[in-house]
Amino acid sequence: MMVNEHAGDGSDESGRMLPITIRIGPDGRVYFHDITEEMLPVARALCPEDRTLSRRIEAAARYEKKKEAHG
Repeated sequence: MMVNEHAGDGSDESGRMLPITIRIGPDGRVYFHDITEEMLPVARALCPEDRTLSRRIEAAARYEKKKEAHG
């Protein structure tokens, strides 16, 4: 199990201070817990065919565009 060390209190409003956990199951499936936007490219590299992940990446991109437009 790989854990990205952050302060464990999750005190920032975007949740970027939560620990990120990446698990690989016995069947080879990859599980991400508390993944941030910045880690989505890593997830895409590990799971390029995952449709749910693709939708999440697209939604994050739309959110960022909207935030920049209103910014």
